[in-house]
Amino acid sequence: MQTGAGTVTELGQARASDKLAIIGLGGVGLAAVMAARHRGCRIIIGIDRVEARLDLARSLGATHTINTSTVGGGLEQAVRDITSGSGTTITIDATGVVPLIQQGLEFTANQGKMILLGVAPMTAALQVALVSFMVTGKQSFGSMEGGVRPSDYVPRMIQWHRQGNFPIDKLVKYYKVEEFEKAIHDMEQGTTVKPILLW
Repeated sequence: MQTGAGTVTELGQARASDKLAIIGLGGVGLAAVMAARHRGCRIIIGIDRVEARLDLARSLGATHTINTSTVGGGLEQAVRDITSGSGTTITIDATGVVPLIQQGLEFTANQGKMILLGVAPMTAALQVALVSFMVTGKQSFGSMEGGVRPSDYVPRMIQWHRQGNFPIDKLVKYYKVEEFEKAIHDMEQGTTVKPILLW
């Protein structure tokens, strides 16, 4: 939770005027959605290929969602349509999937931030046109654990949760230990994010 949330609030320094795209809506990406909502960001785009995760993102504060398995015209164009052509001021990748990261870098606005959270293969690389990257003033950097100290940040998330601004309970579903296979199935289908087994 702190990785996604800290990336938005601390590394990204998200404000109400920001337009965010969060690529990958697992636990980390959904925490980023909740933190962006808490910050009052005006556009929060959740991007995933699992419809159940997109539904959950909307319930957590995403203003728009894009299903990568059905988007027509390309992901970059879909994001630009939502942002009136400008792109996103903060783009967060929580997948580690190189083609998605590449597209995210493309639809990030001039002087915007592209923050990498997802773990790509060790030999993965991006192709960046250096002059274009320089003159657009874009930034790209990685996030480890959201760039925060758990001892300071976790109490803040707990406070947000108690105030109703960080509803992590929507990500959790409880299963009896005998329902282990169902828990795995539901997680793979995207109907739950954090299955918890009860012994």
